[in-house]
Amino acid sequence: MEWKKKIYEHAVKELNIDTAKDREAAYILSKMICSYSSSLDEVKLILSKFKTAIVLGAGPSLEQDVENAARLGIIDKAGIIAADGAACLLLKYNITPHAVVSDLDGPRDCLLKASELGSFIFVHAHGDNIALIREIVPLLLRGKILGTTQVEEIACLYNFGGFTDGDRAVLLCETLGVDRIILAGMDFGFEIGKYSKSGELTSKELVRKRKKLRIGKMVLEEFAKNSKVELYDATSGSGGIKGFKKITWERTKELVE
Repeated sequence: MEWKKKIYEHAVKELNIDTAKDREAAYILSKMICSYSSSLDEVKLILSKFKTAIVLGAGPSLEQDVENAARLGIIDKAGIIAADGAACLLLKYNITPHAVVSDLDGPRDCLLKASELGSFIFVHAHGDNIALIREIVPLLLRGKILGTTQVEEIACLYNFGGFTDGDRAVLLCETLGVDRIILAGMDFGFEIGKYSKSGELTSKELVRKRKKLRIGKMVLEEFAKNSKVELYDATSGSGGIKGFKKITWERTKELVE
């Protein structure tokens, strides 16, 4: 859709993104995974068992949100989609996400473990992660792997739109046909969650990360204007995202019953 293209163009200018490198990354990833790729229909079949998908970002509220969801017995009643490092905390609770959306900059051990346990891994290609693609993707080929790009779709790669792992996971859910999306661990604030990225960020990386989060929030607010899916935000520390109804975890339990 046109709004998705416009946000990508905004991100290119804001972050000085090399679109040629984005295309190169997509080509490299497609060559590596297309002989092994799962189909989107396989993921749809799993998610079709649930009317609701919970998308977990790696923000500062993630631990509180997972604790609430686990305490209230919500996890088993929804499709669980983790944005990269959020999978680490889920695995600590012995929760295997149905899918993990990752550009490979989170803790790789968690990604590999989720893959081993049966999660669908959506690997995103962009110009800054070519080295990670070459290093990590071969370790994921025995599992359920699919590829995404932020430029033109090529071979087996999809472009659902979105920019960060979290908002891209939300747009993926709409493609998968869920009726309701609930956000968790999606703060989009000044503080960076400890599950958001491997290692310490330099001051330059921190500035860039915060810009990416602002773009991610922009994606979700535009998505809300264009989507017919029921949209809720149960993130404990979130100031709110336009178009997503703020909801408590107790109310979330009622929705998924």
